[in-house]
Amino acid sequence: MIFPNEIWLHISAETRLKQRDLANLCLTSSRILPIARLVLYRSVRLITNAASTPQTLALLARDADLARVVIDLTLGATPVEEDVPLSPTHIDAFRNLTSLKCLTLWRVFSDETDKVVDSFMEVIGGLGLEELNIQNPIKLLSSTLNPLENVKNLKKVEWTTDGLNEGSKKYSCNIS
Repeated sequence: MIFPNEIWLHISAETRLKQRDLANLCLTSSRILPIARLVLYRSVRLITNAASTPQTLALLARDADLARVVIDLTLGATPVEEDVPLSPTHIDAFRNLTSLKCLTLWRVFSDETDKVVDSFMEVIGGLGLEELNIQNPIKLLSSTLNPLENVKNLKKVEWTTDGLNEGSKKYSCNIS
């Protein structure tokens, strides 16, 4: 018995499958892959110690249709890992994330040149973000944030700094 695509989409989206189960569902057949992948890539979490992070970013840079599915993305390093270096692949992937609404960056800006950070922020500024969360924005200066002024739908910006002497500070701004 062959189910129509709508049934597979309902199974993928509405049954609240875990990410691993969705990934396994994608592997079951070439017919199910594009359907289940739509659900699998709605919310993406890329952490530096994961071997799949560079491959996933390369995939999102290559496959604009798949990148348009992503609405929530987390990219970064946990406190015990090294900071995430930005690369041209990051920038290419982010250019394709045209449906992205929520972006969380953990310790992404550290050793990059101002030009790389500026290019990255310019791409982010061109997205239709509603929420931006940045953890430990070492390189973010007020001039770096200028591209965010053009984001029309931005409703919330949060950032946390890890100050050496004064401890961690959290800043939040709700935009109405």
